[in-house]
Amino acid sequence: MFLFALLKTPPSPPETVAIIALLVVSFVLVPHFIALMSGWNRLAQRFRADQPFVGTVWKFQCAQFRYGMNYNNCVTVGAGAEGLYLAMLPLARLGHAPLLIPWNEITEQPKDTFFGPVFVLTLGREEQVMMKINSKLALKIEQAKKENFPIR
Repeated sequence: MFLFALLKTPPSPPETVAIIALLVVSFVLVPHFIALMSGWNRLAQRFRADQPFVGTVWKFQCAQFRYGMNYNNCVTVGAGAEGLYLAMLPLARLGHAPLLIPWNEITEQPKDTFFGPVFVLTLGREEQVMMKINSKLALKIEQAKKENFPIR
């Protein structure tokens, strides 16, 4: 409605339909494109979580995937005996299947950046998808991993 207020004349019915169609297509295509670029799609081919996750979860987390794809406050991260759980919040889930990546498919490396320490996780031995998380979340994951899977 605000957009229409900027126009001197209201849009015609075909223009309104075109605007609505563009919004719907964008709402569907953009999340799929982001999942493709970030590597989430590639991980989902092998690590799709088909069962409810059992373990400790933290909602509204941030992560950065390859090509600078930032997932800000929209990722649910979990740690359990089976592995690392990643899921998007329901409104952002389109194109992003929940993932459960076994611990033996993950390598981690601490890294110092200008903004502070981060951990770079490499997800999937074959896929090699990089995911950066802050050190605070990495410590929570490590602690939950020890509680749920005491033998490494």
